[in-house]
Amino acid sequence: MFTAKLRAECLLGENIDRSGLLDKGAKSPASSLYTSALPSIVWEKITFKKGRIRKEFARDYPALLTAVTSSVKTGLDPLEALLSAENQFSDSPVALEIKKVALAIEAGATSEQALAGFASDIDHPDVPSFITALVLGTVEGAPVADSLNRLLRVTRQRESFRRKTRSALASQRLSAIGASVAVALMATFQFFTNKEGVIRVYQSQSGFAALVCGGSLIGFGLIWMFSMGRKYL
Repeated sequence: MFTAKLRAECLLGENIDRSGLLDKGAKSPASSLYTSALPSIVWEKITFKKGRIRKEFARDYPALLTAVTSSVKTGLDPLEALLSAENQFSDSPVALEIKKVALAIEAGATSEQALAGFASDIDHPDVPSFITALVLGTVEGAPVADSLNRLLRVTRQRESFRRKTRSALASQRLSAIGASVAVALMATFQFFTNKEGVIRVYQSQSGFAALVCGGSLIGFGLIWMFSMGRKYL
């Protein structure tokens, strides 16, 4: 009985200590800072995930257009052509969007309503035209093979332009990194060869302001260069 009582007292003391630590952590500045920054962190993760899904969808979208256009040319209904293309994109957001259309039709939605949900939450400039062509071909029975062909050609030209833009941005980013590294090496060389002069500049009010402004401009330039075009490319 004495052992059981002693064990209960130990557990009670441990729980009290843990609750005290939790209370201290809740009142600490670090915990408050983390709590205030948590919504921003979650939002950044959501934005990053949405951007990744959009890029993967844009990567496979030309292949989807090609598959649907080829099936429509053989006489298949545009909606059936879209649904039959799901097997070609197993691990892709394209397959998930086609699955959404199939589930909507199974739930009793009309063809127009089901197609309206395709890639509804993905920001892609060609999706509305693609949906319009499929709706006209499925509901109205209009010939859409030529329209899909033109849309495919425009999409390929846009993707080619994006690839060229990415290459140009990559070269500009490398140039910015090279210039920053050169400035850092020059500053290091000056420090080791003329240490007293660098210290005098650092201790001077105007010299310190110039160093801070120069470093800030280089840092902001690198951030701007790497963030430029990230949303659309």
